[in-house]
Amino acid sequence: MANWIKMRVNLWDDPRVGAMVEATDTCEAAVIGGLYWLWTAADQHSTDGFMPAMTLRQLDRRSGIAGFGQALVDVDWLVVLEDGLQIARFEEHNGSSAKRRASESRRKMSARNADKLRTKAGHGAHLEKEIEKEEEEAKAKTLVHPAAPAARITGDKAKQTAVRFPEFWAAYPVKKGRADAMKKWKAKGCDAIADDIIAHVRRMEAEDDQWKRGFIPHGSTYVNGELWNDEPYREKDAAAVTAPPPKAMGAKAALVQSETPLEAAVGYIRQQYSLGAYGEGEHALAEMQRLIAEATEKYRGSKNGEA
Repeated sequence: MANWIKMRVNLWDDPRVGAMVEATDTCEAAVIGGLYWLWTAADQHSTDGFMPAMTLRQLDRRSGIAGFGQALVDVDWLVVLEDGLQIARFEEHNGSSAKRRASESRRKMSARNADKLRTKAGHGAHLEKEIEKEEEEAKAKTLVHPAAPAARITGDKAKQTAVRFPEFWAAYPVKKGRADAMKKWKAKGCDAIADDIIAHVRRMEAEDDQWKRGFIPHGSTYVNGELWNDEPYREKDAAAVTAPPPKAMGAKAALVQSETPLEAAVGYIRQQYSLGAYGEGEHALAEMQRLIAEATEKYRGSKNGEA
């Protein structure tokens, strides 16, 4: 078996490598080193990329990266089978059959180039050097060839990816609940609308009065509640809608009293709770109470903030 494997020259910038870096909390150099070990081991011990009896836990231990195996599965570079692990489309790009095809391709290309050069320039030392040069270039192009993308998956599983999640997380202002947010991102198939979600986050930061004051839901709450469908909250608009009507006091009418900032904040939090933005059950109730407590603490003692 030939002693080489294919690795892309731009692998460092592949979004899937970025997703693995985020998932394992390490760096590109460590992830690419782990990939090199995995693909080399598969090349040495199999012809089709199937590693019997291998487990995700063994991959973590041998690569020295916690979560390395699951991260490979998440970006569709690895498939877990009942009796081992399978590298996606390995046989097309490495293994004995791929190398045999590569060798045959180099041989045919060299023969065509040699015939072309002989026709143009005849025989001689200069011709031989040109032939050798083209053979080397053909060999280099074959060996350093971009690997094909991971196997295309159709149906519901096609949506269960988090390739664009690192971009969303970098843009989202609250860095809490990352693991839960990624899980919800994959479950809801957010990769397909990642650009719209990121644009909404930036709009909320610029226009939403609650977000500007720091009342921003955790990333997991934002994704789970699909809050990218919300419009920015503006207190001046809310005051016109929620200001209570004047109450009759005998023959006199009381003055209309608009909401204080604290009342507006609490009203918004309760509204989001009723829409299911904080999840379900006791967790959602606890999240709502926590946000109300934060709002109360923020406005306590302010001139117009007392409820």
